[in-house]
Amino acid sequence: MSPLAPARRCLIAAAGFSAAINVLALTLPLYSMQVYDRVLSSGSLETLLYLTLIALAALAFLSWLEVLRARLLLRVATWVERRFAPDCVRHALSMPGGRAGADLQPLRELAVLRQTIGSPVVTALIDVPWVPVYLVALFLLHPLLGLVAGGGAAVLFGIALAGEMLTRRTVAASAAEGAAAQHFVEAAVRAREEVACMGMAPAVLDRWEAGNGAALDHGERASAQFATAYSLTRWVRLVVQVMIMATGTYLVVDHSISGGALFASATLLGRALAPVEQVIGAWRTLVSAHTAWRRVAAHLARPTAPRAVSGLPAPQGHLSVSGLAASPVPAARPLLKNVSFSLEPGTVLVVVGASGAGKTTLARSLVGVLPVQSGAVRLDGVDVAGWDRSEVGRHVGYLPQDNQLIETSVRGFIARMEDAPLDRVVEAAGMAGIHDMILRLPHGYETRLGTGGFLPSAGQRQRLALARAVFGEPRFIVLDEADAHLDGPGEMALQKAIAALKARGATVIATSHRPNLLRVADRVLVLRDGTVARFGPRDEVLAALGQTRPAVSTAA
Repeated sequence: MSPLAPARRCLIAAAGFSAAINVLALTLPLYSMQVYDRVLSSGSLETLLYLTLIALAALAFLSWLEVLRARLLLRVATWVERRFAPDCVRHALSMPGGRAGADLQPLRELAVLRQTIGSPVVTALIDVPWVPVYLVALFLLHPLLGLVAGGGAAVLFGIALAGEMLTRRTVAASAAEGAAAQHFVEAAVRAREEVACMGMAPAVLDRWEAGNGAALDHGERASAQFATAYSLTRWVRLVVQVMIMATGTYLVVDHSISGGALFASATLLGRALAPVEQVIGAWRTLVSAHTAWRRVAAHLARPTAPRAVSGLPAPQGHLSVSGLAASPVPAARPLLKNVSFSLEPGTVLVVVGASGAGKTTLARSLVGVLPVQSGAVRLDGVDVAGWDRSEVGRHVGYLPQDNQLIETSVRGFIARMEDAPLDRVVEAAGMAGIHDMILRLPHGYETRLGTGGFLPSAGQRQRLALARAVFGEPRFIVLDEADAHLDGPGEMALQKAIAALKARGATVIATSHRPNLLRVADRVLVLRDGTVARFGPRDEVLAALGQTRPAVSTAA
């Protein structure tokens, strides 16, 4: 079944309401004809009374149907966002790397689609198929009236088609330039401190203004074309109204139609051309909504992770990496090449190497957030990338190199957004050595993180992320540059946490530039240009590299 099937059924129901509404809309021309042709000629006030009561009842029913149709379209608009917004967020969360602004763009597109569906323009669009019905009614009054109205409608449709063809490329160019400028400025704002302190603001502003200016130029050109088309549409409609009145008056004088038919023809023409004019006036909105839906559909059609394996027992921590090749940029040349090693539960592996050697790429591949190009990473014999994340995630701890705050409470952040008992959260915070720091916050573990709340320093954020990584007694933990922003006490807390995880039988992999973390290592893996240069017991690897065994001390 199509994902839009429920919405399609509601739209069909709205079209049914439109059919009844447009039939009832014939009330005014029929009433006018009867009043002019029957009441005025006969002078029967009783006939006028009954005609008026019937007309009022029909118009009341018409108004009620219009309210129902509007509510139905609003419900469809809300349903579309509720149905597809979670999928958009789910896809954004499952996509490796990328830009947060770009990944969440489909949510903004859905908002555009929702606003358009709930607007009067869709009502006018549903009424457009009824234009021929009103033209037929005019033909029934007199063929000449039908020809004048039909010619006007044909000209209006021609203007709409020409306007769409002329503005299609301009609108697309405006959207592309605007999106590029938006992505650029989002990245610049995220790096606002570097931009400010190194005097890059003028250059950033100039580049953004160039991109945004190009988008505005294309947008202004498209708006001017739309405005011209709409003005021409209004002029054509006014001309057709004048021609209908002139033609009708001529036919009345010629005794071909009655005076009532003259007034009825003016009302019918208004009903016939009004939806066409509304659709042309809102054509840009319709184009934007159509483009938004195409982008949402394309986003949802992007491949995600293969079907996940679920129902497996909790892993013990046996890790096997075989022939791993991966790149931080999808479809690019692999940075990691033929990386292979294995670890038993309770083993601590420290990965070292120069910048750009592939440490972060390896860390991301090990936890399954970065798709591998070849080879496999298996935890207890199961491919990590194919394991149901909602299941294996409870047994995995991950501290990324660039960890981000989630705006929630300290307790919720450490507990991975779960409603976990406080004692388990305190245990994780204690392992990361931040329990006392949290108690000093205004509201302790209930203190809000992020804007308007507690904004931790880089080192504090690192230790909060460490507490989250060790929460729940995971069996497999990957720490990417976990000591990057830590001071002496922070490094000692990290080493103690790794030692505690090892004592529990967990498998721990940590990447680092610093030698201090080697104190708690059982094995060392040296990466050089994306390949394994050395792998083995710590002392053997260090001896092969000409380094001495790091002393285990209580000083940082």
